[in-house]
Amino acid sequence: AYDSGTAGNIIALFLQTAVYPAVNCFVLNSGYLLTGKSFRLSRLLQIWITAVFWSVVIQCAFFIADPSVISLGKILFMFLPVLNGRYWFLNAYIVMTLVSPFLNHLLNTLPRWKIRALLLVPAAVFCIVPVLALNNDVFSTQNGYSFPWFLILYLTGGYIKKYGSRPQKGYPFLIAYLMLCLFQLILIAGIDLIAVDALLAYRNMFMKYTSVLIYGEAICLL
Repeated sequence: AYDSGTAGNIIALFLQTAVYPAVNCFVLNSGYLLTGKSFRLSRLLQIWITAVFWSVVIQCAFFIADPSVISLGKILFMFLPVLNGRYWFLNAYIVMTLVSPFLNHLLNTLPRWKIRALLLVPAAVFCIVPVLALNNDVFSTQNGYSFPWFLILYLTGGYIKKYGSRPQKGYPFLIAYLMLCLFQLILIAGIDLIAVDALLAYRNMFMKYTSVLIYGEAICLL
């Protein structure tokens, strides 16, 4: 368990907060780069081949470690990584890629205020409602481990590309990113230090993909 009084664990927690936005940032970057580009089946095929390769490598490693687990079903499913349900990121990303032409159409045709509404309403459902509900996933958003959250990230990345101005220097965003990470660290460490049951319900909320802080950190990194 995390010990709020150990300097090493505090450093580890800060590093965890610093790298946690990586998944969000990757999907944001996908929206930023793919907006305005035509859909290519080869891109989806490349993702599939990469996933199959690692699925086969990992499963074969398990077979070597324990031959008793070998079965026809496991051999079949290691070539079908989407169907075996083991790789949530892959499933969500492939579906997002399939619908990316429609998302691009929305970004290119809707007025700016409608795109903002399209982002703010779902983001509130994912980020704000669970906080008000004491970490209860009332809308089954799976805390960001899902395709709908990837849609929000993709649209956010596309919105930034379309309406955001490219800064001459990235230092303000780097500083904002570090400040958010530090604030997140203080919140988590403070909750652990106080150890009040009413506050412990909020602890894990700051280390989820749908956390407002994680979302903001990923945007700063982008």
